[in-house]
Amino acid sequence: MSRTPFLAIALIAGFVPTIAADDTFPVDRLVAIGDQLQHFGFGHVTELEAESANRATAEGWRHPEWHSELTWSIETGQGLKEELEYGIDAPWGIAPTDIRHLVDWMTRADKPARIESLEIDRDGTVELEGEDHQGESRTWRARLEAFHDRR
Repeated sequence: MSRTPFLAIALIAGFVPTIAADDTFPVDRLVAIGDQLQHFGFGHVTELEAESANRATAEGWRHPEWHSELTWSIETGQGLKEELEYGIDAPWGIAPTDIRHLVDWMTRADKPARIESLEIDRDGTVELEGEDHQGESRTWRARLEAFHDRR
């Protein structure tokens, strides 16, 4: 008599729960994220992406000549992986400490609860993806110069 492995039976029967990856982090972590990126030496941030609720990847410049892609633990502030490139382009983006202010300004009337990603293109287009307080996916768009002009 042949035995079918338990896992195969469970999968066929649908008894094994799937684990959904949470690739967002709470919006209230933006201040800590900005502080951590500043601590890592970022002067300009062009992209911020949640890898999980406690892990993120940022792209930007750590020095005017060094472009960095850094993955780190939001919870511990420990760098996990970094790729550096020298002299690829002139810096653009936003200061790490302005990330929270930019998100607040972009989402004035409809604040996100969770952030998935923030991208700033070279032309100044800003796109924020996340979830509202009802858990619905949302996208907010703005122009970076309008944020700077608000002052």
